[in-house]
Amino acid sequence: MYKHQEQFLKVTQEYNRQISLLLGMAEKANRKQIEQFTPILQKLKSSLQKMTNQQERFKQCVHNPGKYKALLQPYISLLDETKAEIEKVGEKT
Repeated sequence: MYKHQEQFLKVTQEYNRQISLLLGMAEKANRKQIEQFTPILQKLKSSLQKMTNQQERFKQCVHNPGKYKALLQPYISLLDETKAEIEKVGEKT
């Protein structure tokens, strides 16, 4: 497996990790906190779905690591952003 394909799997795992983390936090949260979690969860869900829908594009770029990484970059950036948001909300709880 190519390194950039491994990166795709790592990105997918990070989506799952962040979603699971939010759901775990929501189990112990009050209504106000859940309202703060919901937009982050929706953002993650929407982005993961978009990435999944683009799998055909990723397959076409499998032999071009630069293009493959460029396709992944917006998802990596979003994960960095949502990670910071989760930490910020987590501090308030």
